[in-house]
Amino acid sequence: MKKPRIYIESSGCTRRKLEIAKFYKYFKLNGYKMTNQAGRADYNFLATCAFKEEENSLSRVKLLNRHKGRMLVYGCLPDIPPSKYKACDHIEHLSPKHINDIDKYFPNIKLFFKDIEDPN
Repeated sequence: MKKPRIYIESSGCTRRKLEIAKFYKYFKLNGYKMTNQAGRADYNFLATCAFKEEENSLSRVKLLNRHKGRMLVYGCLPDIPPSKYKACDHIEHLSPKHINDIDKYFPNIKLFFKDIEDPN
């Protein structure tokens, strides 16, 4: 069975970067293969910041969404007013307050996100 490939990108605050470290561990422990090319990924995962880098985050969402892989936007961007996020509202998203719901987005999860130790 082929391991699914995932591309992870993060823009924004220190908190998102700490969470990304946990996401890397989560995906590796669940059998996902990391790739550094969004175009080769089965899943594109973008951690965003709407406070410091809203425009950059929106442009990265639009760019990554052009690739064939399934897209998931994480972070504060999905929590901004829907009128600003409208161009991306059809993309799957997950806000930090629902971080443990990540298990619902990915098949064949054996080790749940809540059970992974925080890197900090």
